[in-house]
Amino acid sequence: MTPKEELAHIDESIKVLEERRAALFAASLAAPAEEKIVDDFFAEMCADRPRHPSMFPLEIHGIAWEKGDLFYRFYKNTELVKVRPCAPEHENKTFLGLYLGDFTTGPSARFDRESGLLIIGPGMSNPAFWIPSLKKLVFGMESWWSKIETPEDLKQITDEDINSVWYVQALKAMEKT
Repeated sequence: MTPKEELAHIDESIKVLEERRAALFAASLAAPAEEKIVDDFFAEMCADRPRHPSMFPLEIHGIAWEKGDLFYRFYKNTELVKVRPCAPEHENKTFLGLYLGDFTTGPSARFDRESGLLIIGPGMSNPAFWIPSLKKLVFGMESWWSKIETPEDLKQITDEDINSVWYVQALKAMEKT
């Protein structure tokens, strides 16, 4: 058997197994509670679509650009924020910034099996801040930040502020176990 024939045989075996897997999840939906494989919500998802939707090699017939804005939410009236970038070169300093809105951090790509198109569009979004003194755009995911609503809010963001955030406390607690 040639490698190409062997690969075709493996692909067919996977297809048969995936069909059997989907049938088992479909049967779980009708089964009594003590015989269910997983919750019905998950069984419905697994019964409807194959686990490995992208079989290789893929034959791409073209690239399509999905319509979508780079800014998911753009503020016409920018808001003042204080931003403490996490990058070490900023030495834990807090900077005055402008909250521009939620901006796409990168592209997304998906393959449409029916049309054979690779579809490129805006990906995940994140708050975006312009820091004039750094002449740099900084995202929320790479900083600690908060809006400035009163003159008292102009204080530096400290390690104590960061350590008092609930998810930082939860991560530290998990780290100890």
